[in-house]
Amino acid sequence: MSAIARRATAGNRPFRSGSRLHSRVSVGQARRGGRKGGKEGTVTQKTWLYVISVLIVVWTFSASSTLAQTADPPWPLFGHDAKHTNSSPYEIGKGKKELLWSYKAESAIESSPVIGADGTIYVGSHDGFFYAFNKDGSVKWKVKLTEPSYDARWNTSKAIMASPAIAKDGTIYINTASDYLHALNPDGTEKWRFPINWDNDFWNGPNIGPDGTIYIGTARFEGKSGESGLYAINPDGTKKWFSPEPSGISIVPSIADDGTVISGAANPTDNKGKIIALTSDGKKKWEFMLEQWLEGPAAIGPDNTIFTGSKEGYVYAINSDGTEKWRFKTGSGISAMPTIGSDGNIYIGSWDGNFYALDQKTGKEKWHFDVKVGKDPKLFEGYPGKETIITSAPLSKDGILIFADVFDTLYALDTTGKELWRWKNVNGAGFASSPAVAQDGTIYLGDEGGYFYALGEKKEAKSQTDASVEQQDKNAKPSSIIILSLAVIVLALVSVVAAYAFYRKNRLSKKTLLTILFGVLAVALVCGAIVVFFILPKKDLKTDDSQSTPTEKVETSQTQKTETAKDDDSDFIKNATRVSDSVDVRIREFGETGRSCAGKGCGSLKDTCVRWNKTKDQCYEMVKTSPATSDKYKIYCNMVVVNQDKAKAAAVSLNLNYTTADGIKHLVKKESLTLKPQTGDSLGWVYDAAADNIGTCGYSDISVTETNN
Repeated sequence: MSAIARRATAGNRPFRSGSRLHSRVSVGQARRGGRKGGKEGTVTQKTWLYVISVLIVVWTFSASSTLAQTADPPWPLFGHDAKHTNSSPYEIGKGKKELLWSYKAESAIESSPVIGADGTIYVGSHDGFFYAFNKDGSVKWKVKLTEPSYDARWNTSKAIMASPAIAKDGTIYINTASDYLHALNPDGTEKWRFPINWDNDFWNGPNIGPDGTIYIGTARFEGKSGESGLYAINPDGTKKWFSPEPSGISIVPSIADDGTVISGAANPTDNKGKIIALTSDGKKKWEFMLEQWLEGPAAIGPDNTIFTGSKEGYVYAINSDGTEKWRFKTGSGISAMPTIGSDGNIYIGSWDGNFYALDQKTGKEKWHFDVKVGKDPKLFEGYPGKETIITSAPLSKDGILIFADVFDTLYALDTTGKELWRWKNVNGAGFASSPAVAQDGTIYLGDEGGYFYALGEKKEAKSQTDASVEQQDKNAKPSSIIILSLAVIVLALVSVVAAYAFYRKNRLSKKTLLTILFGVLAVALVCGAIVVFFILPKKDLKTDDSQSTPTEKVETSQTQKTETAKDDDSDFIKNATRVSDSVDVRIREFGETGRSCAGKGCGSLKDTCVRWNKTKDQCYEMVKTSPATSDKYKIYCNMVVVNQDKAKAAAVSLNLNYTTADGIKHLVKKESLTLKPQTGDSLGWVYDAAADNIGTCGYSDISVTETNN
């Protein structure tokens, strides 16, 4: 019982049946009424105090419950929740999603994003930075947590592979190649760090229990001091307990309703693995041995069945006591975690290119969706095609599954296996980052090329009818709070009027009247606070065009629509990346605008042209390609830099690079330019690459500052 409720109850004790107060008040006194301050008015005064107290208690409890639900993050953990069900409580909608915005990091994004209660999106990159994005795609902050670690086996450097985890108080946890688990405040400052061994072969990461305990495993210690195993860490950064596991923990732990912690161990020397169940205080309950080890976390069903896939290609269902329930064999290994459906199915993708629906009780296949259809079979003979699907699949409230392949495509299926739509990555890179779903249905994920994307429904592309429906939906979300607040305010006003009437008739003391008035004032203040902090921010209050982002801007006139269609600027915005918070400077990479061929007689001259959409009669750059030597390609790279800002000029500097297939980034030239508002420029550079070492064009170290020029 709350303190207010206890005080209300305590204050009403004289009303108990048979109390002395009842014996003092006769029927005649009640009929005659009392004078102000007399005993006759006591029952009336306390009755009013009781009614007002109850109203305040009931309203406060209801409002606090509603607001507590509103503050829940839409996607706080890898796999959405501590059980890794991958099930979102929000709808995505069956309509095809478009690119709302993208951001280019300096290296691949393998980390899967999470979303905070305020809509902030958090994700790590192999450039060593940890990013916080606002919903409009602008960078809220980024912090350098580590330097990338080079792995000669894969000829690549990695820094942050794990997905972050967000605690109830907003603290963000992420482990990196720094060999630490970092605890960050919502503003990006570091709270504390805890030593956790990292390895780019291990997808260990944090999970959070209901009491705030952080669970995370270490990679194996090869040539390092320390012990491998699973840690339970208190929210203040101190060790709670440790369970040793010499071969290292390869996955993010999952947490059952009873506190059981499910993790997986891996021994890359013999490729063996096992599933481990620990109690909430770190004692081992059971182990389940596997032929090969786990790369994806387990998911826990509503009856505490544990579902997981392994590198040997089996999907396992394990009872809560560690005995096998069933297993299903796919055509190849599995890195993804399963998705738990409320329809009795689980959903999971395999390296074999199939996305499966299996019955939770029997393991029987319901259907599968083959992403290989229509693709060249040779793509699947080597990497990355040998591991075609490695991302997990969020399942929305309206029954839509979202997953991606390692090539360049994101898929949306319904729970019957029907394809709803697919989105082809405009930058041509594959996906290892699993999607996250926001409250408004926006989908976030990163790619192997270093881009981070937001996919959703474009507001400016909606019809008036769609916009009206969307606005109704927005208004409907806080309707319960509004109705409750208005009802209480009306009751409070009626109470004030009635109380004043009684006061005028000398049936209430001045003290009681003031008590009622103060109670009503408190109710009004709380209602006002709710409107200000929880309702108004959800509405689109921006009217200044300079403050609205391209994805928030709604067309308001026929002239504006005509101009937009004429300039066709929407395609550029859709495929460009904003690179500055202070000035709206955007970059669109076109990669190769031309390539000379290798070998004799390899072709005649070929004209290639790339232009920013606002130019109609000329290209920013015209490149004539010509034959090169027999063992080299001459690669022509091109990108466009545009200052979309309507008022500010920008000074831009950046490095133009070419990264060859061996992973080496070659600086071709440094570029500096000044862009007036609403102007752009095309940048071109050329690199001679060996025929067996063809890579990609790119840029790095970009700097944008506002200038008066």
